[in-house]
Amino acid sequence: MSKARRIILALLMLVVGVPLMVAAQAPDENTLVIAQSVDIALLDPSAVASRSESNIFGHIWATLYEISDDGSIQPYLANEYSVSEDGKEWTFTLNEGLTCHDGEALTAEDVAYSFERAANPDNKFTGNTAGFVLPSVGYQGARVDDDLHVTILTDRYQSIGLGLLSEVYIHCKDSYEALTLEEAAQTAIGSGPYKFVEWVPDDHVTLEKVEGFTLRPANFQTLIWRTIPEASTRVAELIAGNVDIIANVPPDQTTAIDSSGSAVVQAVAGTRRMYVGFQFGENYKDAPGYEAFQKPEVRVALQYAIDVPTICATAASPSTRSIWR
Repeated sequence: MSKARRIILALLMLVVGVPLMVAAQAPDENTLVIAQSVDIALLDPSAVASRSESNIFGHIWATLYEISDDGSIQPYLANEYSVSEDGKEWTFTLNEGLTCHDGEALTAEDVAYSFERAANPDNKFTGNTAGFVLPSVGYQGARVDDDLHVTILTDRYQSIGLGLLSEVYIHCKDSYEALTLEEAAQTAIGSGPYKFVEWVPDDHVTLEKVEGFTLRPANFQTLIWRTIPEASTRVAELIAGNVDIIANVPPDQTTAIDSSGSAVVQAVAGTRRMYVGFQFGENYKDAPGYEAFQKPEVRVALQYAIDVPTICATAASPSTRSIWR
């Protein structure tokens, strides 16, 4: 299928959290160009802390399992897992013949290292892995059982544990032990379908397809993420055909995109988690609504109001993730 016939998607987040996607014809058959509003802050897989970073990192580094576009959790670096009777040990079986982009074999030792590196307090990571995933599963450590089996130790059973553990990017121990934190923030030695080529801050990040990577399809030879802060400029670049995917499209620009003849807005279901927190401390007792939030029925009512299933149009196209791989 030619690239001109593929449907290329762009994300548009509405206030209610419904992502819309935009289809456009790309300028090159083998290159996909994505425009985001903000640049990444660094390239360290243990320090991912933003949506712009995770959009890119998910192509550079692989995970044990992967959350698919429909919300199901599918095998990736690991082909199966088991949970101990008490629910505290998650043992993963890796595929044979895995390698990192430096050519080193990827084994259970590298998986354990990826978790331990993120959890190491000396590294002072505060991103998604250290700040959210590991505390959420009650992470206690990682055990190497043999080259193909690794066990993640937790302090309690977590019903969504597999999905959480599937957010940790796996990277090879030998390469990252040889890097300082400063060096690791400026380079990327991956384990996924695309390898890092270059990062020009506030301009672009370029990735190239890893030949022979068979765990997931890579539909393009080159991926380029451009940083374009102005929403109107992103829209203009999309309509002009200079980029294939744009993020954070203003709702008032959808008509212009739909009528351009080169792009089409489509609604799709997203999987991004959104949270609302309530302050109960004494320091907030004079704040508006403090007394109301003390009542369980008020919090329950707000939960029902917020946790409404996303309603969107059905896209007849593949997902963004399967397209730009």
